[in-house]
Amino acid sequence: MDVVEPATAQHLFKIMRSVELVGCKELVSGIRPSVAKIMVELGIELSTLVTYPTLVEALRRWINRRAAAAVCRPQLRSASLDLVKARPTS
Repeated sequence: MDVVEPATAQHLFKIMRSVELVGCKELVSGIRPSVAKIMVELGIELSTLVTYPTLVEALRRWINRRAAAAVCRPQLRSASLDLVKARPTS
């Protein structure tokens, strides 16, 4: 999409913020420069968004990130259990 109406850009922004409010992370890909320009002109804050040039790139990076997080979790869980075990009981 090369051009987007201002109302559509506003709705897109509201959807992205709603996703964030329910505890999810928005993933934005494929925004063309002309669409980004309209969003900036409308005052929509884009600096907090994580954007990717293509959907393939976005999915590749997020899958890799999830896989790395899954590898780290057992260590974190073990450390948490150690803290619980170390607490004095009353």
